[in-house]
Amino acid sequence: MKVIDYTFHFPAITEKRTTVKVNNHFKKQEFLLETSIKDEVFVCREMKNIPEEVSDLIDIAYSAYFADRYSTPSKNGFQKNILVKLPLRKSETYNDTRVKKKLEQILNHFTGDSWTFKFTERKGKSRSFEDDILFGSANDNSEIAQWSGGLDSLAGLLTRYSENPKKTFRLLGLGTNVRVIKNQKEIVTILKQKLGVNAELTQIVQVNRLNSGVNRNNVARTRGFLFLVIGLVFAFINKKKELFVYENGIGAFNLPLLGGTYSDYSKAVNPSSISLVSNFVSSILQTKDKFLIMNPFLFETKAALMRKFKDKKYSEIIQTSISCDRINRKTNQCGICANCILRRQSLLANRINDLTVYQNKTPLNQLEGEVINPTILQLDRIESILKTKNKWGEFCNHYYILDDYKNHYCNTYGLNSEAFQNNTIKLYERYIQEWKSILNF
Repeated sequence: MKVIDYTFHFPAITEKRTTVKVNNHFKKQEFLLETSIKDEVFVCREMKNIPEEVSDLIDIAYSAYFADRYSTPSKNGFQKNILVKLPLRKSETYNDTRVKKKLEQILNHFTGDSWTFKFTERKGKSRSFEDDILFGSANDNSEIAQWSGGLDSLAGLLTRYSENPKKTFRLLGLGTNVRVIKNQKEIVTILKQKLGVNAELTQIVQVNRLNSGVNRNNVARTRGFLFLVIGLVFAFINKKKELFVYENGIGAFNLPLLGGTYSDYSKAVNPSSISLVSNFVSSILQTKDKFLIMNPFLFETKAALMRKFKDKKYSEIIQTSISCDRINRKTNQCGICANCILRRQSLLANRINDLTVYQNKTPLNQLEGEVINPTILQLDRIESILKTKNKWGEFCNHYYILDDYKNHYCNTYGLNSEAFQNNTIKLYERYIQEWKSILNF
């Protein structure tokens, strides 16, 4: 029997502040946190009675995110055992052994930690969005997409818009960072007013308040899980079967950097993540057709996605987007984290003038030391792999996760294994050539 390191005792989660009791068993500490989730924006004409299982999905995703943020990593890197106690409307559905096992496996995939859930019957008032739900119908010409306010979101939306200018884009933004939330709104306003994009933005704000002295996990490992689950709920209430994510293949695959940090290795939208979450939500909703998370740019490099900005009417809004891992409400983008480096590389490879203000203004080809070395080492490794006869086999020898990506993705989306392997190899061949156009390594 495993020893629990953290226990999170959640009340029924509401729009108003509620208190979560947290036990840190290792340190024998108990503390209280206040939280709420502002999802009353999920209000719609088309669906008057949202299924209770769907409401529970939001609570589960949010409680997992919350528990992950307030269970700090162990110094020795050992796996943590996290117990979440949460009241649900349909607790019997989620207490099913198979459902629990799937959920706990998905969170292990995102975090590397061991998770246990105990669901009880929820009592008390429902949240506003459960009583009167909003948006489109299954037959309207709309696309449901996640909206981060990042450069990929922006380029992806403009690409999809150029393919079908009459389409309506219903965007879902999510976050706690005040600056990012504000930025998401500002970019959509520009897209609508200056470029004529028919876009509607819905935002869900997470609010956490904690007592002084409580440490927080700075790596938001379950943010991707939260975004994907709530995104599929958003698609469901809009009577759609697909949630689109606009993410370049290099960022989505996100192969670990040699000497990089865990924060450089997000699993938010990799092929396994989108497959696992799609299958889990589909199993809960039990509809005829699967709910799928679609990434139309999975086998495109970031530089390829940025070609849209060669058009001068689009290029001026580049600087409004945020890519940085380390940004807060006061500072500019750093210019040297993994995301900033990939951003700068993608624009430079296209000879696009980047007007973004970075804290570190050193030109990309002049960066040195620990700032650029993990990237250079990875590029060297990938280039050597691509020179071998058995490219896929060598890729998997160095990055074993690629086989998991292939298996999960092909099983969920029906792509054959050979096509996945070839598309991935071509993706990294283009990536290497793009880097070589701006940097010697």
